[in-house]
Parts: sequence; structure tokens; C-alpha cells
Amino acid sequence: IAAAGRPRSILVAGAGGSSAAGDVLAACAGVGSPIPVVLSGGPGLPGWVGSLDLVVVISGSGTSEETLSLAEEAGRRGSQVVGITPPGQLADRVLRARGIHLVLRPPTASVRARAMLWRMAAPLLLLGQSLAVVDGGQEVFDEAADVLDDLALTAGPGVPLGNNPAKDLALVLAASLPLIWGTPGVGAASARRLGRQLAENAGLPSSVGALPEAVRTHARVLAGSWSDPDDEDLFRDRVAEPADRGRPHLVLLGDEAADPLSRQLADAAAAIAVSQGISVTRRTAGGGHPLVRFAELVAELDLASVYAGIALGIDPAGTAASLDVRLGPPGRLQHDPRLGEQEVG
Repeated sequence: IAAAGRPRSILVAGAGGSSAAGDVLAACAGVGSPIPVVLSGGPGLPGWVGSLDLVVVISGSGTSEETLSLAEEAGRRGSQVVGITPPGQLADRVLRARGIHLVLRPPTASVRARAMLWRMAAPLLLLGQSLAVVDGGQEVFDEAADVLDDLALTAGPGVPLGNNPAKDLALVLAASLPLIWGTPGVGAASARRLGRQLAENAGLPSSVGALPEAVRTHARVLAGSWSDPDDEDLFRDRVAEPADRGRPHLVLLGDEAADPLSRQLADAAAAIAVSQGISVTRRTAGGGHPLVRFAELVAELDLASVYAGIALGIDPAGTAASLDVRLGPPGRLQHDPRLGEQEVG
């Protein structure tokens, strides 16, 4: 791939949980990247994509309709195509587009794409290194792996509540409406990851944003009417009242490399939240390579999303296809214990 020369741009296309790997590459490339790294969820390519651009399609299943159509369209436009996917439909489309297939091997057939972040991100980051878009070498992967190992020990399932930061955070998130804001780059990518994981693993809605824009446009949400109703009013009609909409909980994610303006606005957001009686969780990664900083933030957040699902009685391994078969991969049987087996496509 590197021998073909540096492309005009890198477009990373993935659907659902597979799209997270593109966030990792974009965060590691940063604003200093010599070429733009663009993320796309499909189903169509932007009009400017052509023969000078590299299109990377990623899929944990290899059957997502969006990525299938993008691989085919990229081939028609003469783009260089790389596929990170198991053998199957998407791999065949990549090869027909005269592209390069990097074989992705899920540990088991039942593992969801959202649980394969590092398995999908690693070849993408190696690709970025080969094109001099991402700095570092093997030592970066080793350091990130050490961070993941350390956090698995301090926040893993065997560590009890009260001593486990991921479990403590999970209980707070499960009982609130999370507002998840991150500083540009690693922080924002981590915020998007947490928002996706809470939705898929715990069925929790959240509001995700990147600083500084999130604070400027959403600060008034923190000053909304979140006070508890007056329980001392004996004559209050509790039956006729609307259901509790959930009190916000502000999650601020950042790193030491964040720009001064974003750090300043994060401090302001935290101060507003505290003044309104809204609880705040702050996580700040240390220095080092962006991949290591991302791992430092995301490892705990991924575990928290799983713990939140368990706390709410939700199976973190569930899929949207159990709600509507049209949300599953085409041409496969989806099983729902309430509906029985249904064929899609």
C-alpha cells in the first residue's frame, strides 16, 4: 500500500460498531495529519472521492449493506480500496474492486463488532503508520496493550463496587441522562465511543458532543429545570404528573494535550453543572501517544457501559436485530425469543 504513494485522502467507512476504528485513526492522525482522514457511514461516497483517494471499508461481519455498497462504488470510481473484514461478501467486493483484503478474524462468530475495537483498529493504524499519517511503531501498540491490561485489573469484573471506577461510573450513568463531552481529538473520539457503547450495551440514550462547540451550544441544558418535585406537598397529584425525564450527569473527557480553550471551557461547564446540583465525572488521560491516551480513557468507559447494562437488567450482547429484523445483516436468520426466527432480505 505504501509503495503506491501517499493518497490525497483516507476515507474510512464502517457501519455501527465497526465505525469506531475510524475514530481511532482520526484521533491518532490529529489536526497535524499531512492528508485528511474522513469518516463515512455510507451508504454513498462523497462526490469528491476519486482515483487519488484511499477508501478503507471495515466490517466485523462483512455483510453490512452500507459497506458493501461503498466498496463497490469506490471500485467504480477507481479509488484504491482496502478491506478490513472477515472472508465473505465484503472481502469479495474489495477484491473485485482490485483492492487489498486484510483478513479480520473474529475470536468467535457471535462476537459483536463493538467488542472488536482493537482487533479492527490495529491494522488500520498500521496502515496509517505505513503512510506516515500516524507516528510511532510497534512500541506504541505495546504501551497501549499495557494500559489495557492494567485497567482490566483495576476495573475488571472481579473488582468489587466501591473499589471499581468503572462499576461506580456505571451506576451513575444508569440512573441519569449522560451528557458526554470531549476535548478535540482523543477526548471527542472517546466521547463518541462511550455514547455508542451505552446505546448498544445498555440501551441508554445520551447526548454526545465535542468541545468547544458542545459547551457553547448546550451549556443552558445544565441550567435546566432539574430540581426534584416538592415531596412535602401532600396534595400534589403524583399520578397525573409526567414521568421523570432523568437528571443529567456531565461526563467530561480530555487529555493533557488538549488545547487551552477547550480545557478552559470544560472547567466552565463543570462549574455550571456543580452550581446547578448536577454531578460531574471527569477523566483526563496523561501524555504520550494519542493511541495510549485513547486506550487510557476508553478501557474504563467500555467496561462501564457493560456494567450499566447489567445493572439495568439488559443483556450487553444483545443486538438491534432483536427489535426489528430489518436492522440485522441481510440474508441471515435473526432469532428473537419473542418473534421466533425471521429471514431478512
